[in-house]
Amino acid sequence: MTTFLDAAWATDKDKPLEHQNKAWDFAWGVLSKEQQAEFLKRFRNSTNTVTKINNPLAVQYMSQRDNYRDANRTCFSSSCAMLLKFLKPGSIKTDDDYIKVVFTFGDTTEGSTQIATLKHFGLPATFVTTGNRALIQKQINAGKPVPAGFLHHGTPSKPTGGGHWLCIIGYDATGYWVNDPWGEMSLVSGTYPLTDGANKHYSYKNFEPRWMVDGPSTGWCILA
Repeated sequence: MTTFLDAAWATDKDKPLEHQNKAWDFAWGVLSKEQQAEFLKRFRNSTNTVTKINNPLAVQYMSQRDNYRDANRTCFSSSCAMLLKFLKPGSIKTDDDYIKVVFTFGDTTEGSTQIATLKHFGLPATFVTTGNRALIQKQINAGKPVPAGFLHHGTPSKPTGGGHWLCIIGYDATGYWVNDPWGEMSLVSGTYPLTDGANKHYSYKNFEPRWMVDGPSTGWCILA
């Protein structure tokens, strides 16, 4: 089994001292399996190595419908919780763990509250209002899900509503793969006929007019 020691001394002719062995073994032992894998991936990266990113990303789905409070208005928090758990697997177990911290900083609908909560869990992030397809693809290619806010009522040509958030987990030639915390949306009618929103495909044609409401590169999203 590969460890920190194998990686650290693989190209070094000198063998580590006993106390160095113990220190490296301790550091390796406190990491989760996901963090160990991430360390080795980054350590081995070179100009001759291409790391394959799954697309869509294997982001755990979290429904807002079972949230311990404000279930009908905590889509932003559930979307950010999905981002957090994917990038920092041991940080939370459910979106309720995240939401309990959210309300210590402010309201669930505020971008500044989400940024503060993510920072609390050790994940630096930025709230932007200049999102576009290229930006989403760049984040996914880097292995980072993207919470995004959009108008979920009305039609794609005339979207309305106070807004809704989901977590974009991938893309293909015709649209985005998303985890929608409220369920699977009918983008054409602006309704939610189904409550399971895990790993759903939302077309560029009908989603982007709801997301980039004010024109090209005006999408709201969170970038980790």
